[in-house]
Amino acid sequence: MFEKFKKTGVLFLFSCLPAFASLWLIFAVLSPTYATDMPRRYFYFIFLFSLIISGSLYLWVEKGEKNIETLCKKTLLVFLPTQVIFLFAFKNHSLSFHTFIHLFLNLYLISAFLFAVVKYLKFRKKNKMDDDENEKKIPFFHIASFWGLAAAIAVAAVFFSFGFLNLGKFAAVDEPLWTFNRIAKFWSNVADGEFHKTMISDKPGITVALISGPALKFLNPHEYKPERKDGYLINAKNDFEEFNFFFRFPLLLFSALMLPVFYLFILKLTNVKTALFSTVFISTSPVILGISTIVNPDALLWIFLPLSVISYFVYLKRSGNKFYLFAAGVFMGLGLLTKYITNILAVYFLIIFFLEAIMSERKTRQEFNRRARLLLIDYLTLILTALFTAFLLLPAGWSNASRLLEITVWSEAFRNTWLLFVSGLAIIAAETFILKNKALYFVAGLLAKKDVWLTRINGIAFIFLGFFSILNVWLAMKWYDFEAIISSPKTSHSLYGFFGFFTANFYSLVFGIAPITLFFIFYASFRSIFAKNRDSGQKWVVYFFFFILIYYFASALNSVSATVRYQISVFPIALVIAGFGISLLIADLKIQKRWILGAIVALVFMVSLRSINSIRPFYFSYASDLLPKKYVLNLKDMGDGSFEAAEYLNNMENSENLRVWTDKRGVCYFLKGKCSVDVEFEQKIKFDYFVISAGRKNRIEKLFLAHGARNAYPMDFRKLYEIENMVFNLEIGDRPNNYVRIISAEEFNKKTGKQR
Repeated sequence: MFEKFKKTGVLFLFSCLPAFASLWLIFAVLSPTYATDMPRRYFYFIFLFSLIISGSLYLWVEKGEKNIETLCKKTLLVFLPTQVIFLFAFKNHSLSFHTFIHLFLNLYLISAFLFAVVKYLKFRKKNKMDDDENEKKIPFFHIASFWGLAAAIAVAAVFFSFGFLNLGKFAAVDEPLWTFNRIAKFWSNVADGEFHKTMISDKPGITVALISGPALKFLNPHEYKPERKDGYLINAKNDFEEFNFFFRFPLLLFSALMLPVFYLFILKLTNVKTALFSTVFISTSPVILGISTIVNPDALLWIFLPLSVISYFVYLKRSGNKFYLFAAGVFMGLGLLTKYITNILAVYFLIIFFLEAIMSERKTRQEFNRRARLLLIDYLTLILTALFTAFLLLPAGWSNASRLLEITVWSEAFRNTWLLFVSGLAIIAAETFILKNKALYFVAGLLAKKDVWLTRINGIAFIFLGFFSILNVWLAMKWYDFEAIISSPKTSHSLYGFFGFFTANFYSLVFGIAPITLFFIFYASFRSIFAKNRDSGQKWVVYFFFFILIYYFASALNSVSATVRYQISVFPIALVIAGFGISLLIADLKIQKRWILGAIVALVFMVSLRSINSIRPFYFSYASDLLPKKYVLNLKDMGDGSFEAAEYLNNMENSENLRVWTDKRGVCYFLKGKCSVDVEFEQKIKFDYFVISAGRKNRIEKLFLAHGARNAYPMDFRKLYEIENMVFNLEIGDRPNNYVRIISAEEFNKKTGKQR
């Protein structure tokens, strides 16, 4: 014992030398005046010298140690304090360090991850679960799964075909931030070696830049950006369709290629029927197709986040295959690089750890502790893999490792709760590795005979909340005005309370998918209520439902209105549940003949395809037939109708000289004439036509309420939304309250009594 304590003390002393040197270096960087008598490079030499001395002494003391693994572990421990010190120092982005420091830290992170992976694989090989030994070796390409994959590829091709139509003929909101600025900035900074400038957004949207970046080989965004002249926006190059196409095509192609990947992963979790139906539902979802044609982080989030969940479940089912655990980590890492909301998986997977432990059939505490310990190590390995994946593809992290924390524990998703999460994880680790899961075993014992109710409660909750949202809408928003909640989340949260905010999330979901698909989701919910045993298929359905409820709970808790776009990653999860639902229905009806199953697949595909065709080409503005026509689902529209309005004006005589005001900037990108989106401008500016939309009405009214009293705006554009005579009226999805209209100057003058 004394010998072990002595070695630990020696390691601690060796770690102190570089740690103190790093603190001195940071102090010199923070206080340049302190280093006036000594150039900063001397401080770097001192730090380097401390590393060499500490490393040399350590190797001399451990010269008799022949175990490479032990040497690596102790080496990592010696330099761990230095790593932590620099990590927190890098939180101050104004500090500048030599490239050598970043190289040292990056090599440490890579080495630590590789060491952890090797240790994990050896540990899992030595400590197998019973599932590992009993895993069924199912051929991946047996005949049924082969034809299922062929069908999945076919529906992916249909998905791509519908998306390819009119791919460049619309202008999406927020998209110019990426196409004109962020993507080009990312690749320019990478080419210049200025990695610290590659954090192009707080989303952070790195995957968007990686996938859409090839467009820069074919065009220069600055040549397409409208120029401001005499108060108007004028297109420098009238070929915005080409511009949109090159940036959107890689995203659409990537999305289509990932659909068969969904099929393959779901196949490993369930069976051919469920995997194929799930892929059909995802491929024929209008909102998923719509978001996949927009250069935006959400265009990729719906892929990475659900695939991480599905991969982890596959691993839980087939824990003998570590590929799926690492795949879950890689997909989660890609999700973190896409949008910070992916951090919800860190909490969700931890909850799944509890559910798996509680529902474990191990009876003795030793067996239970062993199972829980393995599950927690799996969880930590998944999180570490996600962080390493994000680090490898985050250039800003290469020059500043703390950037990795900005998209995880210090992100907006964790801004107020990261300390609570980290503390909770530390307590769980202590409970597992030190206290041997005494408390968790006690809780599991209390719930051992009640775990079937975990399955039933989820189904009951989803059916109740789903039907409640439908009934509320059909009764003319009797209890909660979902449209008001979604359009004004900050004010509506105080008016309608947590429950109103929570149920409004279901409004976007239940009316954002086809009625037939919704029926199968409810059927899966209904079946889970009457589950009598631990059926593995039902367990995954419960876990998927649980994800949706946690996502909505987190959104409501943070006063975030879960519009269709903000909950786009929920849709694939719900559609996989629909795949389970139709498979359960087929099993309950005892349908086994292959030709009947094939006919059902074809019928479901054709019925689902009707949803896409009915809203074409405004896919992201889809709303179910269950939603009354007077309501609009996607109140925060993504710019639908801009191209059609501009095309109408471009077909007029002398269109190059037309002067147009619009509340949708997207119209200006396609317009041949002069365009303006300002509400405050010089009196001399005049207009021939006005283009207005339902989605921007509230914005214009709020601007005039805030500034109109001071006569800041020369024209009262609010009157435009009261005019009934128009030269062009496009009702998207045949919904009167989702329109794009063109109004002539003559009609506007009649309404306002002014000659403009």
